[in-house]
Amino acid sequence: MNRKYLFLYTSGRGKRIALLKNGEAPVDFLYGYTVFKEKGADVDYLETDLMTPKKASLKYWILRKKNRKFSRYIGIGNRSHYYVGSIDYLNRFNVLIATNDSIALGLLHHKVEGRLEPKIVYLNMGLGGVLERSK
Repeated sequence: MNRKYLFLYTSGRGKRIALLKNGEAPVDFLYGYTVFKEKGADVDYLETDLMTPKKASLKYWILRKKNRKFSRYIGIGNRSHYYVGSIDYLNRFNVLIATNDSIALGLLHHKVEGRLEPKIVYLNMGLGGVLERSK
């Protein structure tokens, strides 16, 4: 089986990836995307900041409100509301690579609810330190 990988970023990576084709951008902060691509893996990327739906559902607004409260309480974000209308698309991949805490927590919400099928690789960007400081 050919595995399909999706790297999830916040924003700005699409421009960088486009510039890479001409060697005009560094590969820093792409978290292995270029290595997977060079090895011939079936890989794509998604910028989650561009995922806010044009017409948001009630579920989107409920999760958004919960996530804002969570963020104020814990000190980190949760983007579960970003994925409400994209679960079918995300399920086309075998592995989702979450490149920060808020992306990983957002995916986890849908994984726990049983709607998200792919494995999630979480690249920790400081969550442990935030939780330690909140004690």
